[in-house]
Amino acid sequence: MVAQLLDRRHVPPGLEIVISDGEFCPGSGGGVWNLWWNVTLSDDPCRWDDEVRALNDECAALDELSDDARLVRAHMAEFCRYWPPFPGSIDLLVAEAGAGRMLRGAQLGCEGRGLLDALGLHPDEVLACQSAEVYAAYDAALLGWLEGERPLSSLEVKIAGFMGQPTAAKVDWVHRLHQALAFGDGPQAEASAEALCAKACGRASSGAAAHRLPFRCLQCPGRRPHKLCCHTMRLDAGLLAAGAGSQEPLDDQDLPSCDVIAAKLQTYTREHLTCYASALEAWLAGQNLDGLCTMSGEYVPRAKGVAVTTRVAQHLGPLESAGPQQRWLVRCLLKTLRGNGNL
Repeated sequence: MVAQLLDRRHVPPGLEIVISDGEFCPGSGGGVWNLWWNVTLSDDPCRWDDEVRALNDECAALDELSDDARLVRAHMAEFCRYWPPFPGSIDLLVAEAGAGRMLRGAQLGCEGRGLLDALGLHPDEVLACQSAEVYAAYDAALLGWLEGERPLSSLEVKIAGFMGQPTAAKVDWVHRLHQALAFGDGPQAEASAEALCAKACGRASSGAAAHRLPFRCLQCPGRRPHKLCCHTMRLDAGLLAAGAGSQEPLDDQDLPSCDVIAAKLQTYTREHLTCYASALEAWLAGQNLDGLCTMSGEYVPRAKGVAVTTRVAQHLGPLESAGPQQRWLVRCLLKTLRGNGNL
């Protein structure tokens, strides 16, 4: 028998169980995974807060809860705000909540409990393609910045925000980063790009604060060989350092402090989490999201806030047409986003 979710009638709310050949799958907890929620993961229900308990009670009261919906919540549980597709990863989860099923095999973080791995939903070939797609997207966004194109995608907006206005020094540095990404094989491109970004960070990444994000990986317990998170995190650190430099050639005397760079990345992350969380709250309250602005900040200006709420409305449809299962998934996602941003 292929590995599968145990019938929900036999699974306590807040947990998931995978079986194979009639037995628990080998792995963490002998096949029992606590997937709710991904910020403070605990197998002890006594440690759950009131909101988590309320969500689990709501889950238990659902007359219908498909295995597809359970997998969507499992996908939420691996969400990481530092994973490279962010904030596009939130768009994917919103779309999945609207559809009531997983839409892609994309990984959204290091899945510590391995539930989706055990079910074969993150095959190596899919993750290798995802890694290549992310690097190609970075390279395309860098070229767009070089050519002065208006940033449209979330990645283009991020790179434009990190790099600021073009200068001769910035343009030269981005050209070199483009060459590293575009003309090497996978490992070679990653190594060349990381070396260039490390040099751009210079003394900013050599102090005590360099032990924090975005200069090092979180060293999550993910079992996959694709270290996509740490590689792209260092790309972001290099972009922030290079973008904050003056018009003179980049050198150690010309760079911002590590604290400044880390604070910029924190601002970028928090603004997006706030924007999406506000849009989900408005949807759950039955508000009309058309043209609604839920955020206006450095990296999420008003126009982008409107675009976010518009996409949320398109993925979820009107509240009055949503069933209990969809509303529960949206509330689960809102809890995930709030927790990741301490909102």
